[in-house]
Amino acid sequence: MTVINCLIYNGSHAAQDDVQGTINALNTPDFKVNLSGTIDAKSLTSDINVLLIPGGDGGLTYLQCGDFNEKDIQDFIYNGGAGYFVCAASYVAAKQAVGVKNYVGWGVAPTVIANGLTDNEPNGLLIKVLNILGISGLFTINHFQGPFFTDPTNTMTVFATFADNQTGHEGAAAIVGEKYGKGYSVLSSVHPENKESTYTLVQNLVKLANNGGNSVTSFVIQDLEDAGSRVKSWIETNKKLPAYVAIKGLNVLMPDYLYLMTGLLVTGTTINTMAVKTPIATTENFKAGTLTKADYENMALRIKNYIEKYGQAPAYASTSLGNMPFEDLIYNFSRIWAVAIPASISCTPLSAPIISAGYWEQLEKGTGKTFNNLTALTLAVEKYCTYNGYFNNQKTFPQELQSLEDDMNGKDNGIVDEDNCVDFAECCTKLAREKGYGATLYGVYCPVEQINHAVVHVTGGEFVNNTCVINGQTLSGIIIDWAKLASDGGAIGTFWCDINQATENPSWLPYE
Repeated sequence: MTVINCLIYNGSHAAQDDVQGTINALNTPDFKVNLSGTIDAKSLTSDINVLLIPGGDGGLTYLQCGDFNEKDIQDFIYNGGAGYFVCAASYVAAKQAVGVKNYVGWGVAPTVIANGLTDNEPNGLLIKVLNILGISGLFTINHFQGPFFTDPTNTMTVFATFADNQTGHEGAAAIVGEKYGKGYSVLSSVHPENKESTYTLVQNLVKLANNGGNSVTSFVIQDLEDAGSRVKSWIETNKKLPAYVAIKGLNVLMPDYLYLMTGLLVTGTTINTMAVKTPIATTENFKAGTLTKADYENMALRIKNYIEKYGQAPAYASTSLGNMPFEDLIYNFSRIWAVAIPASISCTPLSAPIISAGYWEQLEKGTGKTFNNLTALTLAVEKYCTYNGYFNNQKTFPQELQSLEDDMNGKDNGIVDEDNCVDFAECCTKLAREKGYGATLYGVYCPVEQINHAVVHVTGGEFVNNTCVINGQTLSGIIIDWAKLASDGGAIGTFWCDINQATENPSWLPYE
């Protein structure tokens, strides 16, 4: 068992009930607790994993009191540490506080805005926990003027929302997290440390911060048998991989799912989630035939070891039938789990590869930029790329990819670098799918301009907790309109035309 070494601020400006409640909540073998009245490089020693700053006199007081060295805190998290900030501390940890008192914070949650609330509910607000290491549902938690959180870039992850309207902001974010450099910050408006019944939430929020925001959950055999049956049926119906599979309330992407399937075959007891990169290419070179239990168990061990070594799913695995590509690995291991570990399995190659070559990596290499997720790539399109209006130049996908690269490098190669909505949407869709997101092209008829327009509906990844409305139906995910962002800015999730006029993959796509 790995013990998480925590440093809790207990200086004169901290609420001592909150300090003691946090100490009580972490009184388990999973944690080691240290206390300090000042937070700086001297207290943030190399063995500290998580910095915890409880509620206190107020965010502005924390900012000005002299107990905190802002740069040392920023350096600690940026270089791989973690932070858990409650109420007053969440205001100052955010990029900016607005509302009751306006000020610039430390920015260790670099895009989060803390919006001031004056509401006090010592008997508890109703909070809807979306997923905190497998915990979800409604909880009553104390609240003392903590903020609600917004993020114009949609980069933050929402772990809990206000579930009643006592604050006037029902549905607003109450607990969020965001990556900062190599580290991670969790911000909580509410006080789960005030009640013994919600101590587990404190423990899981600290673990969540320490794990970089990844909801590590332990899965058992029954979980994978259920998931395997659903994924098998989905692939056979839709003739492609799903973007993710829901297990214990988590949206598990396909590369991560392959690790769970193969790892649990090896351990036979439990397995934890692991963030796994998508393979950059696939190789289909195997023939139909039968694999024995010994064959596929050996393959599972090799895949598990490969993923743990490289952090990436293999493009294929060698078998007695030839090289089995990633898509077929997902399908066949799902079949194995769906029938509770058979003595053998008959394998037939899927008809076509699903994941394209490494276009994402190609774009990163050509621009010298790193895009950690689709949000980062979309923001780069907004910053560097130009929308040239509605016309049909019918570029191939490699031409459009080269256009994005040229724009981001400040080049202009004439007509080939003139971008329209269809090219943008096609490029967004293919790049998103390559990274394991679900992505669907939609054509939207714009009655104002009386022209067609293309957008993309994206699910999975950082958009797991988002919802959007298409043709009056609420769906998971978000709408991405690169043409709008490249033309007039706006936030991710905004779009030009009436989404109730949308048609999935209409006949005029991919070229009008």
